[in-house]
Amino acid sequence: QLKVADVHRTAERIQDMGGTLIAEPQEVEGFGEMVIAQLPSRSRICLFSPLPSEDGGAAASEHGHIAWAELMTTKHDDDVFFLMELFNAKPFRLRTGKMNYTTLTVNRREVFGICQDLSHASDTGGRWRVYFQVPDVDAAARVATEN
Repeated sequence: QLKVADVHRTAERIQDMGGTLIAEPQEVEGFGEMVIAQLPSRSRICLFSPLPSEDGGAAASEHGHIAWAELMTTKHDDDVFFLMELFNAKPFRLRTGKMNYTTLTVNRREVFGICQDLSHASDTGGRWRVYFQVPDVDAAARVATEN
């Protein structure tokens, strides 16, 4: 999920740009509002507008919070262009060998990556890979493999 200031305005913009809504903007009681949309490439995205919090919200660097997310897609250029336009983002492209990877920056902050996925030839759209903040990667890997 990605944070936006107004899910209703963003949902209208997605539709104006050729995307479709999978779930209309809706309230998530006690948390804010969300919308789920499908890009013209068939990749899906969940957008969230959180309620203001008294403590300013948890820091992104806290244990268990999402540290990074990337869209793995067979339609890299289409998704980069759509999301660049949607978020008024600046792209940074990395090309090494066969890998085609772009990060999008909004307000001088990298928000997520988009990776050309050559191993997943499908017309079902992209899929998201999410990375969580943990204090010890080795310990987290042990817990994940043991459970």
